[in-house]
Amino acid sequence: MFLYSTIVVASVAVSLATSLLSWAHVVYPPPEVWNYGLPFVWRAVIFVASPMGTTAETVWTWFAFALDVLFFMAIGYLVVTLYQRRHRTTAIASPGMVLSVTYVAFVLWISIEAYLSFCNLRQCA
Repeated sequence: MFLYSTIVVASVAVSLATSLLSWAHVVYPPPEVWNYGLPFVWRAVIFVASPMGTTAETVWTWFAFALDVLFFMAIGYLVVTLYQRRHRTTAIASPGMVLSVTYVAFVLWISIEAYLSFCNLRQCA
């Protein structure tokens, strides 16, 4: 049980760490936007020009953060299940394994497709 709760804590920590990585920087059309979070953007910093100067506004998307945590939880669950499967003499038949593989592949496909379509519409740095 401790191992599975560790997966949850590690997933939240990795999701929070991805908020330090910028994967898209949009300059044109205004406003300037820096996107953070992998595989889904869940934090955006928007720089808006105003008469008082440039102001920065941070936008948080908690639904995308939850999807990020679920993504990293699925990866952690896959690693643990594969490790257990290799080191046990009896086979582990787990429907959660199939669900985890499907979810990880689906999230990667959606995030890559969203990134490519986003970069086709705007210039990404």
